[in-house]
Amino acid sequence: MRAQYAARSRRGAAPALAGTRDRSPGARMFISASVATVLLCDPHSPVGHLIDNEFWKRAVMALAMAGAAVGIVYSP
Repeated sequence: MRAQYAARSRRGAAPALAGTRDRSPGARMFISASVATVLLCDPHSPVGHLIDNEFWKRAVMALAMAGAAVGIVYSP
């Protein structure tokens, strides 16, 4: 039994997450929104330093969140 779990963990996360697409279609949208938030708001992120103006940084964040919301609403 333990060998089966150990073999599964060596394969990586992709096979474990392969079945989650059918069960939670909005998960990819939540992950993409989280990644956009970290990339734009983290002080150590190089992407956040590309946009100096706070207004445009928030505009890009709003587009990312709106895209995630549209993806969740229209996902099958």
